[in-house]
Amino acid sequence: MPDSASLAWNTRQRAVHPLRYRHRAVHRRVAADVQAQVIAPFHIVVGQFAYFCAAAVAGHKPHLAEALIAAASALLPDLDKRDGMVGRWLPWISGPIKYWVGHRTATHSLLVTVLISLVAWPLPEGYRLALIAGFASHPIADMMTPAGVAWFWPSRVRC
Repeated sequence: MPDSASLAWNTRQRAVHPLRYRHRAVHRRVAADVQAQVIAPFHIVVGQFAYFCAAAVAGHKPHLAEALIAAASALLPDLDKRDGMVGRWLPWISGPIKYWVGHRTATHSLLVTVLISLVAWPLPEGYRLALIAGFASHPIADMMTPAGVAWFWPSRVRC
């Protein structure tokens, strides 16, 4: 029988080192904090990837300024999230949007994506590709989460 001072017993009566559970709890807490911080960088990377794919399909040579536009536009749909990166920069806009329509609704919808495409139409081809691809990549990436998005907003159905 192991020394009770150095080992603890779990519910199945197996000897377990006392630091093991403490270590796992710290790991889970750190993983949850990291996951909360990875969201904006993930959207930036996905937006740039979408831009590079759109540029390749269109036969357009990517440029740094356009890639930065894609990265910035990939964050724009989170304007409806007051505690998000863009929401903290523009709280006077994000607060009312979140209050009126909620998170992952209007700004993550197909309707707003089409409106952004129409606004971007007069821009040069590369900037237009970057803005549309970056913006459209965000709701598509958010569709992969359990909460989904209201792609067909104002319908409450979530994809």
